Amino acid sequence: MKLAQPEACPGSLYDNDLLNGSDVLDEHADRVVLEVTEGTPLGEVDDPSARLDRLRARGYRLAVDDFGAGYNGLTTFASMQPDVVKFDKELIRDVGHSSTRRRIVSSMVELCREMDILSLAEGIETDDDYHHLLGLGCDLFQGYAIGKPADDWTTATIPS
Repeated sequence: MKLAQPEACPGSLYDNDLLNGSDVLDEHADRVVLEVTEGTPLGEVDDPSARLDRLRARGYRLAVDDFGAGYNGLTTFASMQPDVVKFDKELIRDVGHSSTRRRIVSSMVELCREMDILSLAEGIETDDDYHHLLGLGCDLFQGYAIGKPADDWTTATIPS
């Protein structure tokens, strides 16, 4: 499955074209994951749950990006109920050398699994981090140790 990942900071949820189905992405909604950056307060958006529901109803999937690095943390996670949680690279970097980070990631991976949410570790730059995160049960991985970014976003793929 091809995957586009335009970043959808909470302010983008005011975009009427995106919300009303007249955006160019809409015909590909079933292949698009909109990322809400966890570093920006979702509370700035009026009725975010209704707006997110409208996007989901048309087939868009939603991800919390940079989880663990922002203002809202678990509040964003709980209110958004994402399809994917992307752990911030600072949370997962050197996870093998920090029992605190391992416990946090392990707990969040388990919670995601219980809620049928994919967990994605981003910023994987070493084989050691990859193997520790694989052992903790992360579903997806992103970073230079996995593969360099593609020049053309249309070549990016994820397992279905």
